[in-house]
Amino acid sequence: MRSRLDQDSYGLPHPSTLAPYHFPLTQDSVNRATSLRIGRATQSGPLGEDDYLKAVDILRTNDVRVKVNTVVTIFNLEEDLTDFIIEARPERWKLLQVLPVKGQNDFSIGEYVISGSEFERYVKLARRAETFGIEVVPESNELMRGSYVMVDPAGRFFDNVEGGHTYSRPILEVGIEQALRDVSQDPAKFIKRNGLYNW
Repeated sequence: MRSRLDQDSYGLPHPSTLAPYHFPLTQDSVNRATSLRIGRATQSGPLGEDDYLKAVDILRTNDVRVKVNTVVTIFNLEEDLTDFIIEARPERWKLLQVLPVKGQNDFSIGEYVISGSEFERYVKLARRAETFGIEVVPESNELMRGSYVMVDPAGRFFDNVEGGHTYSRPILEVGIEQALRDVSQDPAKFIKRNGLYNW
């Protein structure tokens, strides 16, 4: 009987196609009820701690580098994932303060939002993972805004500097350089949030 977390049932690409790149896993909670509450679930339900550790093992066994992203909201703010992260041993653990985006999540984001000081408290606890060689990368709302170059399904760059999305002209029509001029980027923020790393 096949494990539900082999590469096929978990939906992973074959690991040989990923090495030596990072494979990002989003892990906001190891509590199944919390994962279900915040919408982190597969068709067969939310994944638990053992499920994620199996996925990490599949990737690492095939020489795929692992990083974990955690979006910090009011629902997982009091859950310390550090012990799980130490066991999983990703190279990077990115902590993202849940981000309100005008015109995108206005109607649902209110109950998820946390303050900057609450986020910093979470990050402080997470720093313990650094003593095990895991890079902890916190991204506050302030650092996220303007530090990403993003592309939408219509082939346009967009930014979130003003709190909502601002779009460029289509890249295929005007070219990359012209399209990039239509949006804002802050290279200093990109550097500050450790956007440059050996991936």
